[in-house]
Amino acid sequence: MNFVKRAMCYVRRKSGKSVLLFFLFLVADITILGTLAILDTSSGINDEIRRQTNAKVVIENLEVNRSLTEQDYRKLLDIASINSMNRMAKCILYPNGFAPITGADENEIGQVCLIGFDDMEKDSPFTENVCRLVAGEFAKDENEIVINQHLAEQNQIEIGDELCFISENENGSARVTGFYLTGNERKQTENVLTINRIENQIYTNLSFAVEMGAERYEKIIAYVNNPEQLSETADVIGNTLGEGLGISTQDTMYQKMKFSIMQIERVTKLVFGLTVMTSIFVVGMLLCMWMRNRKVEIAVFISLGIPKLEVFLQMMTEIVCIYSLSCMMSAGVFRAIIPFLSELMGGMDGVRMNLVFSMRNVWKVWGIGVIVLILITLIVMLPCLTKKIKDTLSEMEG
Repeated sequence: MNFVKRAMCYVRRKSGKSVLLFFLFLVADITILGTLAILDTSSGINDEIRRQTNAKVVIENLEVNRSLTEQDYRKLLDIASINSMNRMAKCILYPNGFAPITGADENEIGQVCLIGFDDMEKDSPFTENVCRLVAGEFAKDENEIVINQHLAEQNQIEIGDELCFISENENGSARVTGFYLTGNERKQTENVLTINRIENQIYTNLSFAVEMGAERYEKIIAYVNNPEQLSETADVIGNTLGEGLGISTQDTMYQKMKFSIMQIERVTKLVFGLTVMTSIFVVGMLLCMWMRNRKVEIAVFISLGIPKLEVFLQMMTEIVCIYSLSCMMSAGVFRAIIPFLSELMGGMDGVRMNLVFSMRNVWKVWGIGVIVLILITLIVMLPCLTKKIKDTLSEMEG
């Protein structure tokens, strides 16, 4: 009879011990799979928090003969650490059908400054509290603009009206979606030119600014996935775009949250480590007691001429078979209770943590578990395999 058949016969003969070991493995596997899922979810949430801190690299024009172009923007798209970008462009337009707030110009024909952003709610003067929206909403779709409230009052413009503009090569119109104020409109001196007056700054989306003649970008803001890589990303951007540009980094929000994120990661990893160590300790103690009661059996096998390696393989086969069965069962049980656990965790303080069943984690638990069990079995059996047979038998008789 080979060692596999002997292993199966022993499992059937000692069904009580086998069932006890099976349920112990089952509980340990479910617990470890649960903590692994929480660890993965926590890691994903921390990564998302890092992205939401809006750590960014700001690229601006510094020299007259160097400007940010669409080609530069395309180069930045190839940098893996960048998750999104926000561009800003300007162009000078002549209003058609309404008049700007006049300044100290000698020229009677006034101009307005059209400023476009990919996302006006992220890097415009509105997010820096320089401007505040007092009516309507931000310009989000194509051909939409936000104008100063004083400009609107002077020209009797209402939200929803269409304003027309004239550029050197293009005529266009856009719908007013909102009014803004800065609070400094009345503080401007009489020497401010019409084009530079606050009231004549019109904000829009980037596509409309480009349509009206903006040929270069004044600024590109690149958001990074991981704030820890902010400096490295800035260096890569500098090497990619070359000289003549101002490159700076901003991660104020991340620096405020950095300690909290690190603490969450440490606590999660500590809980996972304690769970694994406790499971290994409990299983190891049970296997020690189990093998202790089999000293005579091992000695008899060896005295019958069965090689020590084959005896070890038999014991290992028994444990691995029971463990593999429990691992399969634990995967099914854990997959069934995941919705309940996700709902339970999602209800805590309004934080949504959706646990995800991962077959990769199951294989990982099984593979590492088999290796650990083989090592434990070897350590436990080592005294029995190295001690003389007659010493083992006499020890048990005494």
